[in-house]
Amino acid sequence: MSEHYCQPESCNLPRAEINNFSKAVTKHFSYSPGDDLLPIIQALGGCIIYDDLWDLKESNSGSIVIEKPGDFRIILANHTSQLRDRFTICHELGHYFLHYLFPDKQTPMRAARYGQNRAETEANWFAASFLMPEEEFRDYFIEVGGNILLLSEKFKVSQQAATVMAGHLGLA
Repeated sequence: MSEHYCQPESCNLPRAEINNFSKAVTKHFSYSPGDDLLPIIQALGGCIIYDDLWDLKESNSGSIVIEKPGDFRIILANHTSQLRDRFTICHELGHYFLHYLFPDKQTPMRAARYGQNRAETEANWFAASFLMPEEEFRDYFIEVGGNILLLSEKFKVSQQAATVMAGHLGLA
């Protein structure tokens, strides 16, 4: 394991491009909204580690540690909800694709979830698009009359994530 990890740097792609990239990844892995994410992590050579961490700001919870392409681990707290974990997993995959593979980094990278910078925003965009593809989300929003609980259940995301996506799409 490397002692020195670089931090993710923004890829500076516009949100629409990140959405398109996310769509390509979901297509590549034949992912449909609500599917299990573990097969994708394993196919990429990664693993998920659940840790008993309560002081989140001092922990590695919600982070990704990348040693090299095909060798990474996503660290989650074992006391968070499965729906939150799904968003966190996809957020960390956003870092893996957008901030490690895309710029072809050659040094190990570690991304912690507690930043407020452009790279974190990009990873959030990737995760939202991956889990809640805009067209499908919009269609289902109309079908269920904007019922956030039903949207959350279909896309297997938290109600907060579904609410944010509805707002982004101008539906709420």
